[in-house]
Order: sequence, then C-alpha cells, then structure tokens
Amino acid sequence: VQGLVDEPQPDREVVEMLRRMGLKIWWSGNTLIAEKNGPLKACVIDCSGNPDLVPALALAATAAEGETILSNVGRLEAKESARATLITRALSKMGVKILFNGNDILVEGPCRLKGATVDAGSDHRIEMMLIMAGAAAEGETTIFNAGSVSKSNPGFYSWVLEAGVELKWV
Repeated sequence: VQGLVDEPQPDREVVEMLRRMGLKIWWSGNTLIAEKNGPLKACVIDCSGNPDLVPALALAATAAEGETILSNVGRLEAKESARATLITRALSKMGVKILFNGNDILVEGPCRLKGATVDAGSDHRIEMMLIMAGAAAEGETTIFNAGSVSKSNPGFYSWVLEAGVELKWV
C-alpha cells in the first residue's frame, strides 16, 4: 500500500494485529508491504480502541487457522449501522462460521468464501469489506445498499478496478 504516512494514529494498530496473525509487514518509505509467510493464525484481538478496523479484521480472520475472537465490539451496533450484526450476517451468507454474542465476534477459519447476496447497510466500512470479500469469493457477490464508500475513501472504487476486480452497478 503506497502513499501512507508512517506516524502514530489509532488505525495503525492494524499492522500489529495482522503481525499477531502471522503476516510479515514492514515499512519502506511511505509504502507498507505485507507478505504472507505461512498460514494466518487465529488470536484474540481487543478492538475497543479500534472499532473502525473490525470489518477488515473479521475478513482477515476468515483466512486464519482456528477461532479468532474480536473482543469488545459491542459498541459497533451504535455506529452508522448495526455494524457487528451486518458483518456477521454478510460473512455468514458467504459461508463463514461467525457469531456475534453482543460483545465479541468469533470467526472460525480458515474458510473458503462463496459469492452471495449481502447487505452493506449503506455503511462505507461494511461495503469496502464486502467488496474485498466478494473479490476473494468463489462466484458472484451482489451487494445491496452500496455506494457510500466516498465518505471515507473517494478513490476506493478506482483502486479496486485497477486491482482487477470487476464491479458492476445495477
């Protein structure tokens, strides 16, 4: 990922969280480089200080061996959407063994994602997660209530298309 600023901010914690899952990550100037050096490992991640990372971490957990616990995510239900519920419903439809118990999201992996019809709930972070999940899934994924990504990342759709993901608006 290019064009990043290597300075303290809460969402930077994703680097350490993904390292704990077994991803090799390092900085080269303003570029963050990640390399998978074996299977990802399940772990417990306290998300109380980083609620915006939960959708991406839930998707990463689908590739980890064992049960990943994303703890302290209950407040996500009061975000732009019932975010924890949307994550759980959508990934479940895509074949993931996932449970939201009111405070934690438990994800059993590894899982082979399957295309499905899912709902982004007009939530930009859920939509970005679902586009990436759909890109990794076998088969076609249809996302309802999409189109809100420009709120946080106006260039996201272009980046996804440049990466070779096929997007169709219907």
